[in-house]
Amino acid sequence: MSARAAVMATGLLVPLPASARDLAGDIVRDIEGPLVALIAAVCLLIGILLVLRAGFRLVHRAADRFGPGLHGTALQAFAGVVLVNLADWLEAGSTTLFGSRRDRSLGLAGAPGADGLVDAVVVILFLVGLAAVARGVALLPAAADGRATMGGAACHIVGGLLACNFPSLAALVEAATGLDLLEFG
Repeated sequence: MSARAAVMATGLLVPLPASARDLAGDIVRDIEGPLVALIAAVCLLIGILLVLRAGFRLVHRAADRFGPGLHGTALQAFAGVVLVNLADWLEAGSTTLFGSRRDRSLGLAGAPGADGLVDAVVVILFLVGLAAVARGVALLPAAADGRATMGGAACHIVGGLLACNFPSLAALVEAATGLDLLEFG
């Protein structure tokens, strides 16, 4: 018996009415664009502020030899530049982890009509991943100054990249384990 048949036989996958699946997909598709634009605008604003703050830290360091450390200042400027160009950095990280071929959608095999609901979950994971990457980049200067850890920043960045690329991650896990539960497109 295949893994898919075993899951279906347990009765754990209760089919939702078609209207609920369509409604979830429609709601998420309607809010995806504005939420991505909002996250991008907030990242742009925070990035500009981080670069300006790094400049003020350099001026303070020049006036006082015992001012803020250069390591934290450099990471603050770097984090600002990354946040201003977050989309390009996210694409570079995704290509590094998953190569040029990435799956953009997935569905449950053997559950026709669930694609809208699964797409809604994938979009929500993308938004959470985008926010996690931005949070991880914003933690870098705090980690350099000793107010956070580099491990926490790295976990946010890597975890966010994995969440943004969930269909590709699921395809890799499915190929590695030999399961056949998902359909990729």
